[in-house]
Amino acid sequence: MDAAAPLRAALAAWLHAPVVRSRRLHVVLALVGMAAALVYVAALPPDARDAHAYYVADLGHLYSRAAGSADAYIYPPLLAQVVQPLQALPWPAFATLVRVGNVAALGIAAGPFTAPLLLTLPVTDELGYGNINLWLGLLVVAGLRWPALWSGVLLTKVTPGVGLLWFVGRRDWRGLLIAVGATVAVAGLAIVLAPGAWADWLAFIRAPSSDPSSLLGGTFFPVRFVVAALLATWAGYRNQAWALVTASWFAVPLLWPGTFAMLIPLVWLLWRRPPAQLASTTPYHPDR
Repeated sequence: MDAAAPLRAALAAWLHAPVVRSRRLHVVLALVGMAAALVYVAALPPDARDAHAYYVADLGHLYSRAAGSADAYIYPPLLAQVVQPLQALPWPAFATLVRVGNVAALGIAAGPFTAPLLLTLPVTDELGYGNINLWLGLLVVAGLRWPALWSGVLLTKVTPGVGLLWFVGRRDWRGLLIAVGATVAVAGLAIVLAPGAWADWLAFIRAPSSDPSSLLGGTFFPVRFVVAALLATWAGYRNQAWALVTASWFAVPLLWPGTFAMLIPLVWLLWRRPPAQLASTTPYHPDR
């Protein structure tokens, strides 16, 4: 006899109890968690180093700082173009705005689990440094329903865009066309607005880096990228959204504690729809 069977049965019954699955309760818990996150953010000094790199990014000299150095900007110019109007704000106000935005992303991604996840290193790093990993994770999940949102992934950290192979695995050519078309359209507009910055980016990624690990994770990145590509394709073929999020995360140029925040949407995703329920031939929608 399996001694753990009663415990598993009790846990399953609790997880499926109406009160536990109540959307109203989920919203309340998410708001409580976000309030706690805002208190945490308010206590932080305004030294969000990643956000500061965006704040001082100069479209005329985006790549003047060596990769890996303080305030180095290594993304395509789009993020700097979006942030440019906000550079008129005082630095403390900009840092607060970025951190509050990340709190919102955490609440959306983690739902009722926002407060517990606030105790984890990836989340505290993300809130402290002001990077965009939480938003990237959300874009990957939202891109299941709205493929055009993949443009935000492809035009920022680029390599997590390997998740587009999800559409190949599913033979969803329409979704793939929308994702690629939106990316081309956004990039085209951005290039028209700042052609010099995009030319500088192309020169930047072609130039040999003094620190090989600063851009593409050193010698292990090619292996990670191939694994991520295979996983994303399999995820589409088997309709396993959790594997798609994992593949996109595994393909980030550099793996460090903050990048694990890209995986936060998995918590809510798997809670709403366990992996066993995802293997179907119907289109995947995150809210089902």
